[in-house]
Amino acid sequence: MKSILILVSISLFFTLDMRAQTGVYQYTSKANKEDIELNLRRDGVFFYTYNKEWTNCVTQGKWRPLGSGKVILTSDYQLGDYTIEEIEDPDQKAIRIIIQGKGKGQSPTTISTIFMNEDETASFEMDGEAVLAMLEERQKLTMSASLEVRDSLKNSDSPRYYKYEGKKEIKSITMVFDLRELTFEIKNPKANKITITTAFAPNAAYHYMNGVEFISDGKFIHEEGSSIKLKKQKR
Repeated sequence: MKSILILVSISLFFTLDMRAQTGVYQYTSKANKEDIELNLRRDGVFFYTYNKEWTNCVTQGKWRPLGSGKVILTSDYQLGDYTIEEIEDPDQKAIRIIIQGKGKGQSPTTISTIFMNEDETASFEMDGEAVLAMLEERQKLTMSASLEVRDSLKNSDSPRYYKYEGKKEIKSITMVFDLRELTFEIKNPKANKITITTAFAPNAAYHYMNGVEFISDGKFIHEEGSSIKLKKQKR
């Protein structure tokens, strides 16, 4: 009985490998013309690094075989990985929204618009007091940090600050970036300092490839209506 189970497991293993060829592939990003390595793993995970200097800034997601050597990649699930801190500050008149990434190389630099309750726009603060305070703290950290920490800070971008001076209670915040929208529900409508910490890298938002066809024989990736040649990388 055990031998039969082992044979079935091996059969399923190689069936999966035949339907979806695993390994490391390379293609050129349409957004910045950089070469990107895509690693398709047998456990259903794919990941790739979009910038060699930011070695830990990796986009990852799930893939599933569809038969005929085709695979669907989905990484939009990352967009739901975030935390929200809602604070009531009596000394603060306007509502301030802070959006930041969790790790090095992750910064919401491509955000185009912030909507409050999906209809009113929050203004981006270029030189607000909060930004100056943040820069001062960053300078102190840089001056006092070790050489290793200072090197790691080179790839860490600053949070983004937005201000909303409307009178409506805030029920939701919608972030628009690279023609995509992500809406955050606000539980405390009286909160006037809201910090959103995301797990994805918004400055590489074009890497969220929902519904992309990856042709497993190494020929091409079908991305938004165009074919991109892939080159299998030796390991």
